[in-house]
Amino acid sequence: MTIATADEMQYNFGKYLSMVENGDEVAVTENGKITAWLLPLEKSEIPVTESAAGALTSD
Repeated sequence: MTIATADEMQYNFGKYLSMVENGDEVAVTENGKITAWLLPLEKSEIPVTESAAGALTSD
């Protein structure tokens, strides 16, 4: 697992995205606390079709 600050993630998003595409998990921190996880879809507990369903509707 890799840890990146929110600033690092903002300025180097492509780098961290590549790491996730290669199977790594990235914890994003803000003010020293983990605020988000970026992980490969294979490790996600929520199927993409369910998690993206709300974003794909036309309402």
